Amino acid sequence: MNGGHIAPIYDACLEAGVRIVDVRHEDAAVHMAHAYSRLSERTGVACVTAGPGVTNTVTALATAHAAGSPLLLLGGKAPVKQFDLGALQDVDQV
Repeated sequence: MNGGHIAPIYDACLEAGVRIVDVRHEDAAVHMAHAYSRLSERTGVACVTAGPGVTNTVTALATAHAAGSPLLLLGGKAPVKQFDLGALQDVDQV
């Protein structure tokens, strides 16, 4: 799910010809990556924006983990210079 914090990743994927499937909610992105993983027997990948974008994925991540499905979640983050300064969507998400 595209957002300002992950725009460079999104742009690089487009340039590299990586197929992007846009969704309306971060939870759906991870559920879809999980389904891809289960059906293809390959690692599912989801990329979401920072802060609430990452926290919105918790239930779907737990579901994939419980199923033993390989899944990679890439979550955006505020620029390093803005850490702990109240930047937009700045949440400790590690």
